[in-house]
Amino acid sequence: MIQIPIELLEQFERGNVLLFIGEQMLHDASGQTVLDQLVSEFANRTQSDDADNLDFPAAAQLYKDQSGRRALVDLVVKRLSVDTKSQPVHRLFAQLTACRILVTTCIDQRLEQAFAETGRLLDVIIGSTDVAFENEDKARLYKIRGSLERAESLVLTEDEYEKFFVDERSISIVLQGYLARMTVVFVGYDLTDSYFRQLYNKVVIPSNQYARRSYAFGGVLAPRVQRWCARHGIDVIQVNATAFLEDLTTQLAKRVHSAGPDRPMTTEKTHEPLPKQPYKLLDYFETNDEAIFFGRQMEIRTMCALIHAHRIVVLYGSSGTGKTSLLLAGVMPKLDRANPSYRTIYVRTLDDPALAIRRNIRRLLPNIEANDNASLASIIDAASKALGQTIVIVLDQFEEFFLRLSPQVRAVFVND
Repeated sequence: MIQIPIELLEQFERGNVLLFIGEQMLHDASGQTVLDQLVSEFANRTQSDDADNLDFPAAAQLYKDQSGRRALVDLVVKRLSVDTKSQPVHRLFAQLTACRILVTTCIDQRLEQAFAETGRLLDVIIGSTDVAFENEDKARLYKIRGSLERAESLVLTEDEYEKFFVDERSISIVLQGYLARMTVVFVGYDLTDSYFRQLYNKVVIPSNQYARRSYAFGGVLAPRVQRWCARHGIDVIQVNATAFLEDLTTQLAKRVHSAGPDRPMTTEKTHEPLPKQPYKLLDYFETNDEAIFFGRQMEIRTMCALIHAHRIVVLYGSSGTGKTSLLLAGVMPKLDRANPSYRTIYVRTLDDPALAIRRNIRRLLPNIEANDNASLASIIDAASKALGQTIVIVLDQFEEFFLRLSPQVRAVFVND
């Protein structure tokens, strides 16, 4: 049996794993994937004599240059639609019920078929513009290279790959949030492929100061590939995808059985009692109004994703559009329940924000050891270590910082 790291098993149990599923899961008797077969066909149709030196994007580019994108898409769709049945490896993915977020660079629909066969509900997000509504009963599958059912979404050629890797919008905001908070596991990728490295740089490097360790699965690697993986914090487990998933399912089942009825803490919203005053009239919603704050789920999720992925997030809009309510009754409670959770500090910027933040931290941690002359950054760092949590500071009414405060006070805050 494969020795899967305990910390990885624990992350799977908690639902904190983000699976990246690649095209190298399925091979024919000769060891070729369906993309390898397409490379050979592209080379034959274009009468190329260097098929052995072409990868899929290069071969697709060559065929597109000669025959046009429509011919390329039609051929890819025709070949990948011949056999759409899910295979055991796809069903193993669908059976990982604790994994609610999956990402794939596969463009076929075998994963969707596997979820349907196992009776598991699935939202499919294609590209960066689709948004899945909040539904805790459904898993989410992000198809970042597009899908056969939407030809315009497909990323096939060298030029399209280049655009994908440099376009900041090709990974959705919500997915960025998951990437910054979850353990990333790559299954079904060739770790020697330069496109895997580009994918890794695209999805993990931007948030690597926040992200957990990554894992990948593959065969015996050359020393230089091993060194690259080690430098980038990727633990490589040298097994194929099916063997890993079979043993993962078995080991998770054993852990559930041995753990008994006690389950990990949920991070989902609990049913809180309704506040005494359910009607806010013209007043804004506060944190204890979460139970009656409705209709902003998409904005809450987007804001939380941005906060997960970036150190500074600016929310702006006209006065009276509900920014304070969104933050207090929507975003802050969700951050407090995140896994791992944040500690949120709310400050209305009507006077010196640095002083207000210091007061809030002192109120939260009266015994914190910090010199009165210490910088605000060092105080926040000390408080975060004392709490064992990342601190999120919400500065409301920040326009007053520019309207009410002198240039001297603003300069002190900026440099603090």
